[in-house]
Amino acid sequence: MKTLGKHVIFTDETFQGIGLDKQLKTTNVVNGGDVVRFGVIPKANLALGPYQRPEDTPRVDRIRKNWHPDFGVINLYEFKHGNKYYYTIPDGQHRAKANPNEAVIGIITNTYTAPELFILANSNMKTVGQDDKFWAHYYNGDKSPVHHFVHDYLVEKWGITPQRATNENRRNKEFCCVSYLYKYYEILLKSETSQVQDGDAEGAAEEEAKRKFEFLCEIMFGTFGKTAFHSKGSNKWQGYSSAWLGMMKVLDFPSVGWNNHELKVQCFSKGLYSKNGMGQASKDTLDTIESVIKKGMEDYPENAQNERTASVLLSMYRHGVK
Repeated sequence: MKTLGKHVIFTDETFQGIGLDKQLKTTNVVNGGDVVRFGVIPKANLALGPYQRPEDTPRVDRIRKNWHPDFGVINLYEFKHGNKYYYTIPDGQHRAKANPNEAVIGIITNTYTAPELFILANSNMKTVGQDDKFWAHYYNGDKSPVHHFVHDYLVEKWGITPQRATNENRRNKEFCCVSYLYKYYEILLKSETSQVQDGDAEGAAEEEAKRKFEFLCEIMFGTFGKTAFHSKGSNKWQGYSSAWLGMMKVLDFPSVGWNNHELKVQCFSKGLYSKNGMGQASKDTLDTIESVIKKGMEDYPENAQNERTASVLLSMYRHGVK
């Protein structure tokens, strides 16, 4: 990894990120009002941005095996640092790696930032999921302050290091559900914003959404422990989405509320539960996130998954607060 001013690039044996003394020579192709700049650049002068997905080696091998130059054009992002010109690949890293030649043909695409180009180029592809989009926005710097808020809060408050949801990170049991936590923040923000009557109050709605997001994390991590949401067999990378959404439903109950997280953690941590909150609590406490979800499936099979988990959590709260 190299830091070049405000840009961060990743290099390897093929893409060495060597800067050019002069701007890449290009040829313009004009079509009506559109102008496309084509250039030929050695692979050694290319690099990858941190917004890119990890290399899929089998995919590179497939492209190389069936190589055809007409389908090998890539997109390049150009920036200058010091007296050198540098080029990263917003789209086409696998085509570039598979190209049997020492140089590749690329289109210079500088109409947006490199992370924005990555999202735009891949927006119509099924393979680009919310994890890819989260990290692309995160690496877009100041243009995506909310993504940084979610990421940095986890790091600074909880000592959690969010990771991309790659197969390797899942196998290593890393914290791969940051994009889902961002989704929960978006839900909270949408709810708060929908109640705004005055445009000047939008800032207050954003602050309240942030407060609720932090409160939600206090409850979830405080009750079940932060390691409960790391990747493992029953939680590949979504962080038990039904538990987070179920807890949000419970906290929305006026009798529960988004306040006094210490009390809430104490109540939920007792693990006391009975179906529909009726009668005495079972002797078998629910002390793990897996046990909560399992109990919801057993006792409320007719409900949606989020509703099942919410029903269990609400009973736990009612018994815990007694």
